[in-house]
Amino acid sequence: MNELSTLAWYPAAEFLEFERINKAYSFDVPAFSVDTATTDGPKYTQIMNALSEQLQQHVAKANLLITLNEKIPQFDVEVEEMMRIAIGRTQLLLNKRMKQFREHLSRHLKPIPGQKVTKLNDLHALWVLIDMQLDDIRSIFNSIEQFRLRCWAVAEPKAAATAASSGN
Repeated sequence: MNELSTLAWYPAAEFLEFERINKAYSFDVPAFSVDTATTDGPKYTQIMNALSEQLQQHVAKANLLITLNEKIPQFDVEVEEMMRIAIGRTQLLLNKRMKQFREHLSRHLKPIPGQKVTKLNDLHALWVLIDMQLDDIRSIFNSIEQFRLRCWAVAEPKAAATAASSGN
């Protein structure tokens, strides 16, 4: 039997190109450790830049996959919904909370006469809020990563899989 005849689907050229270019790409969102004793303004700047870049890449990749989803037969509605949720929450974090944090960080690093100075404790408190939102986003992107590792297939519910394997 020909090996190609056993394949259930043939990916679109755009998808193959996406995977070729991004073969090492993962939707994992790394944890950014913030120690209140050692994290200062410049360290927060590094963390914010790295986090922003990572999240923007995830949003771009998710948008691209949603655009290509008609050409990927196994790209389920659930996968697309999860990506749209991740995109929305990530953009909200980037455009609201992280923008607010950057403004406070700027006031901490370069205080403006006549304006309230942002203290390091204020930055730590704001980071806690970002980190809470980030945990939610990390969880959603982790689910997307699991879909990606299964070639975008949604896992069977355990009860259905057990019934199918027992012949019921």
